[in-house]
Amino acid sequence: MKDRYSDINPNEFTQKDLMLHLLHVSQHTVTREELKEDVFKVESNLIDRMDKLDVKIDKVEANLNEKIDKLDAKIDKVEANLNDRMNKLDSKIDKVEENLKYEISKQNVKFEEIDQRFNKLENTIHSSKVDTIKWIVSMFFANIIAMAGLGFGAFKLFGH
Repeated sequence: MKDRYSDINPNEFTQKDLMLHLLHVSQHTVTREELKEDVFKVESNLIDRMDKLDVKIDKVEANLNEKIDKLDAKIDKVEANLNDRMNKLDSKIDKVEENLKYEISKQNVKFEEIDQRFNKLENTIHSSKVDTIKWIVSMFFANIIAMAGLGFGAFKLFGH
């Protein structure tokens, strides 16, 4: 790498060249006080920026917390609504179950009544058959007795 002083011959370097060089260097140097001021300004600027960032972060965090709280509240409402609906459904199911049990018991009572009526009818039919058979038998024997009586009477009448 070539710098601007590489072409200077040290044997030809004059006091005037030295003075120009020192003047040039002095124009570009910074004093300690200036450097401290610059560092202080940079530090102050960084602190200000960091403070602003902290404020922004706090705002974002507060905003997020607010949104989270709103979401939590919505979730709580949805859960409460679902619990309410579940309780109503449970209540409806219980009512339907009670109604079904009641209707089944009514049907059982009706079935028992029909069964009793059927048994009574069956007994009546059986009794009626027995009565009919008894009547037929009694009629049969009555006819036999009557015929025997006629036969006996004819026997007496005709003398044989």
